[in-house]
Amino acid sequence: MKTKYIFGLLAVFAFAFAFEANAGPLRLALGEARVFQFSETDPKYLQALSIAAAQEAQEEVDVEKKLELDEDLKPEDFGLTDIGILPTNPFYFVKDIRRGVGSLFTRDPGKKAELKLRYAAEKLLEAKKVAQKEGASDEDKEYAIENFRHELDEVKHRIGIASEALDDEKAIELSKKVLDATFKYGKSLGNIEKNVSPELFDFVKKAKDASSEALASTFKLAEPEVVSNQLVEVLDKQGGSEFKDFKNLEVLKEVEGKVSENAKEAIKTAQDNALNRLQAELEKFEATKNSIFEEFVKESGGSEIRHLEIINELEARPISKGLREVISDAKEHVFSKAETRLNGLSQENKERFVEHLGEGNLEDFRILRELQNNIDSGVVSGISNVASRAEEEFVKKIESTGQNETQKREFLGSIERFHDAKSISVLNEIEKLIPNDKKNIFAELKNKAAQEIRNDVNRAANSSQRQYVYDALAGDHPEEFAALDEFGSDVNAPFDISSFIERIKSAQYGIMQNKIENITDKDRLAKYEKEFRNDVPDYASFRRVFEQRRVIFDSPEKALKKIEEAEKALAEFRGVRSSLPYDTAYKGGEFDQMLRDIEGILAHAERKLETARTVLSYDDIGRAFGEAQSAENIARDGIALAQKYKSGVKETKCPFYYPPSSNFCPNGVVIHQTDQNGCPLPPRCEIRESQECPFINYSAQSACPSGTHREAFKDEKGCYALGKCVPDRVTCQAYFEGYVFDKLANSCKKESSSGCSDPFTYRTLDECTKAHSRVNVCPALPTVESCPAGERKIITYSSPECGVYYGCEKDTTTGKNWIEHIWNFIDGTERSMILNRTDSEYTSFIKGIHSQCEKISKNRFVWKAGAGNDAPENWQNFGIPDCSGSVVACNNNGVCDANEYYNTCASDCGSAPAGSCSAKTDSASCTATSGCTWAGTYCYYGSSGGESSCNNDGKCSGSESNFSCPKDCPALGNGCYGNASKDPCVSAGCNWSPGDSVTKSYCEPLASGKYCGNGACEVGETFESCAGDCKGFTGACYAYGTESTCKSSGCTWYAKETHSDGPHCDNAAHGQTGGGGGDTSKCVYTTESTCNANTVCAWVAGFGCGARAQCNDKTDNDNDGKIDMADSGCSDNFDNDEFGGVSPILYEDSASLCSDGIDNDKDGFTDLADPSCSAFTTTGTTQCSDGKDNDGDGQVDYPADTGCYGKEDNDETIPTTTTGGGGCGTYVTSATCEANTACDWFGSSCGPTAYTGACGNHTCDTGETSASCPIDCGGSTTSCVSCPSPGTGCWYEGGSCSTCGTVKCSTTTTTTTTTCPSGQYWTGTACAINPSTTTTTCSTGQYWNGTACVANTTTTTTTTCPSGQYWTGTACAINP
Repeated sequence: MKTKYIFGLLAVFAFAFAFEANAGPLRLALGEARVFQFSETDPKYLQALSIAAAQEAQEEVDVEKKLELDEDLKPEDFGLTDIGILPTNPFYFVKDIRRGVGSLFTRDPGKKAELKLRYAAEKLLEAKKVAQKEGASDEDKEYAIENFRHELDEVKHRIGIASEALDDEKAIELSKKVLDATFKYGKSLGNIEKNVSPELFDFVKKAKDASSEALASTFKLAEPEVVSNQLVEVLDKQGGSEFKDFKNLEVLKEVEGKVSENAKEAIKTAQDNALNRLQAELEKFEATKNSIFEEFVKESGGSEIRHLEIINELEARPISKGLREVISDAKEHVFSKAETRLNGLSQENKERFVEHLGEGNLEDFRILRELQNNIDSGVVSGISNVASRAEEEFVKKIESTGQNETQKREFLGSIERFHDAKSISVLNEIEKLIPNDKKNIFAELKNKAAQEIRNDVNRAANSSQRQYVYDALAGDHPEEFAALDEFGSDVNAPFDISSFIERIKSAQYGIMQNKIENITDKDRLAKYEKEFRNDVPDYASFRRVFEQRRVIFDSPEKALKKIEEAEKALAEFRGVRSSLPYDTAYKGGEFDQMLRDIEGILAHAERKLETARTVLSYDDIGRAFGEAQSAENIARDGIALAQKYKSGVKETKCPFYYPPSSNFCPNGVVIHQTDQNGCPLPPRCEIRESQECPFINYSAQSACPSGTHREAFKDEKGCYALGKCVPDRVTCQAYFEGYVFDKLANSCKKESSSGCSDPFTYRTLDECTKAHSRVNVCPALPTVESCPAGERKIITYSSPECGVYYGCEKDTTTGKNWIEHIWNFIDGTERSMILNRTDSEYTSFIKGIHSQCEKISKNRFVWKAGAGNDAPENWQNFGIPDCSGSVVACNNNGVCDANEYYNTCASDCGSAPAGSCSAKTDSASCTATSGCTWAGTYCYYGSSGGESSCNNDGKCSGSESNFSCPKDCPALGNGCYGNASKDPCVSAGCNWSPGDSVTKSYCEPLASGKYCGNGACEVGETFESCAGDCKGFTGACYAYGTESTCKSSGCTWYAKETHSDGPHCDNAAHGQTGGGGGDTSKCVYTTESTCNANTVCAWVAGFGCGARAQCNDKTDNDNDGKIDMADSGCSDNFDNDEFGGVSPILYEDSASLCSDGIDNDKDGFTDLADPSCSAFTTTGTTQCSDGKDNDGDGQVDYPADTGCYGKEDNDETIPTTTTGGGGCGTYVTSATCEANTACDWFGSSCGPTAYTGACGNHTCDTGETSASCPIDCGGSTTSCVSCPSPGTGCWYEGGSCSTCGTVKCSTTTTTTTTTCPSGQYWTGTACAINPSTTTTTCSTGQYWNGTACVANTTTTTTTTCPSGQYWTGTACAINP
């Protein structure tokens, strides 16, 4: 379809346009009167194209236009031309007369029913116009809505008559028309609902009920299976935006409660089909474009409860991470809107608003819990009667399941659909209300949930899909943690589900963190944090997240800063965009899809930024920060996509779609189709229209391999039949050639590809070369040096070629009369906005506060209550810190907030741990404790003003967290928080946050959630770089992170992998990772023998055939004596890590590993035969280091041979003489050993005193440490600083540094004279370099120790040392 471009006046087109009449010109309309044409040779052609693309993109991201398509329907949507006069017109009665006459002369029952549908459409459009009419009274709106409702009663009446009078063919024809009209009624009523006051809620509700009943009446005209298939056809043909199925689902949910039981399956099938289409549509988009859906939900009319039900169903499905975050953000808006709605309704209407949730179904109970957990308790109390009724009905239904098999099946069906943390929590809660003798059903329901959880995980094709499953099964509220723990430890479960539960809990941590970061209401954040603190054991780990979010609500300057960052990102985006090849992208009258996406991203980011500026102007600080942050992120995504497009690479991204569960389409046929790109369309369920067709149990068919589905087709009778398994994605054989830009070579190169669509931006070398050699035309935009009063300077454009352009915009803070002020502290500064007052009263007040702040450190101040309120009467609080230094911050909200501590706010933080500074109650005990400071009325640790430091008591309590106290508060699945400086933090794959005016620097997980230590081996991580995540063993192909190391190890390098694993190393049986894992598409065998015959597969009893992994290969991979599921390291049968998170041994690199008889690193070499043990195989010349068993006692060398006292010992035998230093080994007690002056006791054995390097010779020799030889290195006088020097020739033996041990002295000395080389002196044990050039001569009998002359040790005994040795004062030693 050709694109029509209509533009308003644009600044960039300030120059004159020339008319061109060449073939194929680009036509631009500026305003209503002037049309310009540009040929490809026109110098302004590229600029014209870029403006055309931008204008088209504005329409694509316009949420108002999307809502207009989906709920603000026009007369032409109903086949009308104009609705004429309104009910408020005094001559409206004439219109009613005309309608009456028309009805009177229409005799055919079918035609009369159609006429009533037309009149109802007219009256609906009249009601919508009155509702939107400025100045219309509630009375006028009420009359118009009631006028429409009464016409719907006529529609229902006429359909009833027609159902009895018409033949089947005409009835079916009428049925389709009723469906089309009533669906449009339902969607239009949402628009009316958001344009009327709460006082008219009841009238709109009655109209919606009447519309749903009219739609339900179609089942009088045709059989359910016919209506079901008509619904598919009608909803496909109805116009609307890409989000139209969201509104369709809202109508279907309203109708579900109005139809008979035998018709409900048709409605549920239609819901499943619509949900599949909606999910597929959302998965098509990049996360950036998906955020448009978030806005769509926020601005959409209709029932927030129905919207929450739709989102609840999407959340319970395995969806991509980006979509899950968008859905979560949309849900926050729904909660906010629901709270506002409920707050404005009367008590009666509050109950009417949620009345359908009181039926006692599991699905309804889930929604009630969501409302109670996320809406202000005072507001939600208005629906307590409905909640109580739902609970009573739920209990009744549970108790009746023993006699009511239908009710039991209904519950089991609900569990099959919803078996996530929310449902488990609901079941646990209800179980407590049921008598013990009627609890049998709960065991069955929980077993069903366990089985469904396992089925979901096993249906996943790879690790990415498994993570999507765990995310779908996780909840987002703290109370669900306890329910998961209880469920995981259920001893009556059909199998051990604890490993699944741990994975689900881990996923829930990430989901809850995302929720915290996206709450834009301060009160809701406080409510969530309070519940978090009560129910989540690791609350301390999330405290910083709460603190960072909380401080935003009182910091308009933070929102302003974030807006500026978003402006810079957008300016950079515009710079990249200006260099794109628009001429290449514009073919056949329309732009390339990828370029349209880039333009749409830019337009969306600009809208987000504009919203941020707007909401900040009316003090919605939290939302302003969030919108600006979103704008920045979107712009960064757009930059990356634009750069990729310019390089010449396009991608056809098939949306992620998880295989449908077994309960999808139980009584119909699942239809699979593909789009023009070969991507799978969402599966559609069609119910058999004729009972003459044979019944086909689709779910009973043998499963197709992963990535394929079973083909379904209609035979000559129109009956469905099932065919063979075919690929989910069509394999297209179309061949394409194109050019891409090689940055390294700085040139274009030719490439080829096959598939369903052309993946190249440039089809010719000329196009590519021209795009990258083109001199950028800088935009004809103004730039300014300064801005007038009331406006601020912003960056409007930025590129390396053109520089930075500046513009002016209205300063949203100007009307607020704010100025920025800097508060100085001892150790830094803090900024805030204060009132722009210059009177002496205010300036003197500010100076006084400033003087206080300069005397304290930053962590001793708190913001005053009301710091975010700029009301004139609040001048002493707005933007003002409390710098008294002794403030007791305690808001008694049940949460231990920043600046609240044990000693200042026990009500929020609890009691101080015994032994901590905060537990000291008087000055004496406080000051007597190291690190504590007395503040006059309380004791605190250090200079923080509170017990915020780590007390290392092994308990994570109070204000401790894993970023401030990693020892007491272990990190959640990663070691990021334990790194105290930038380098080790980044090396660990974490993000170093340099801190700001509010928070200190700290190490945290990457925002993307991908980091070493998160338990997932992600692209970019290898066994060598992150063994904890990339578990396995040395030699596993997945361990290698580069192509060269991969290929040299006999593995296969996948450089351009198309699936989620990305470029990586793998073995020949692709998909096997780390020694197992296997490609599940190969493991589809139905017998054990055929399964095990394939080396990448393994047969697991109870599961069937799957990928071979360490936990099913019947091998003790970690050498702990336990195999497969008997090993505690295995979480499930297809876990590829028996180590259970314990890093495997990469190298045999210690004495113990090199002598234990085990091939620890699994490289095929054991102990000394292993090259990594080379450090322990070095042979020497002495008997105790030559690698031989010289004395034939079965022991080799030191330290294995007890006859050796070190590697230098040249005798492996145990000496037998007792004189002259030999025979020391015969002494078995310290007393007899040390009685021989040539021997010394080495803690447990006796040896020669003169032996250099032996433990126990009172010298900490090379190779000895305090751990290996505490007598020499840990008990010497040098380490016992508290012990007095025992004197020359004496040492301490035994005891500790505090007791000093027993003084031992040598009784044997010598007066041996040793001459040192020039420039050295004798230390008493060796020659050492003089510290100065001064030559000092000592008297006879003395020597120079480097600082003074000291006496040689003398006794009456003269000892002569062997040649080449000297006397140390206690023994002979080898001369240095």
